[in-house]
Amino acid sequence: MNAGKTKFMAFNQQSPVCLKTTDGSTLEKVEDFKYLGSHMESTAKDINSRKAAAWRACNKMDKIWKSDLSSKLKTRLFLSTVESVLLYGCEAWTVTPKLEKQLDGCYTRMLSSADREALQNEQHYLFLKRLCQLLVGLGQQLGTLWGPTGLGVGCPANFSKYLSAILSFTAHNSQSLSSLTQGLWAAFLRHEHISKDSVFLEFVPKVLQQATINVVKTGFPSLSNSPSCTYSQVDFDSDDEFNSFFA
Repeated sequence: MNAGKTKFMAFNQQSPVCLKTTDGSTLEKVEDFKYLGSHMESTAKDINSRKAAAWRACNKMDKIWKSDLSSKLKTRLFLSTVESVLLYGCEAWTVTPKLEKQLDGCYTRMLSSADREALQNEQHYLFLKRLCQLLVGLGQQLGTLWGPTGLGVGCPANFSKYLSAILSFTAHNSQSLSSLTQGLWAAFLRHEHISKDSVFLEFVPKVLQQATINVVKTGFPSLSNSPSCTYSQVDFDSDDEFNSFFA
């Protein structure tokens, strides 16, 4: 151990702490130090450091934000060069409501420096995808637990609201969101008990009607002739990738 390069921090100690090496050298006690780019003293100090670094990264990209590059490419550049800097080490943060508000405000201002509308729309869409995945996962779990009367789980009280939410995703302009729900509907239709449930049966005609619309795959990322194209441009890099996904 190199005593000259080694420092230590002490937490929750009532009396002074003094550490020495085997050769008698005293190690320097510090209130803060950086480890792997993060401040150890407090989350607030580390967040302030990350905000400053992220702003420097954002300002360096100013010519990119003002260029004629597509919103999709600007979004990817923002996420990889600015957001990644801002949130570096965030897994170890202890975030209070005050710090969360500061982060949110900083992030919003950075978005406005880039392509705010496009980036916010993409963030909203990514949230919808995660929500859809969560709801589909809940439906799959329900199918596993649902059994005959008196055994297992029966029809939940809010089953109708749940099915309405799933149907909304099925009818969404995003081909990816719609595709996520189709397997769940098929599983419900094959399910011994759910397929006979009166609440579910009310939704079957609506699902079949929407299925006839979804048969035609529209929204190629290279085109702009459908509302689905905007979402496909986020999900797919090429028409070939789009076709492979629905093959």
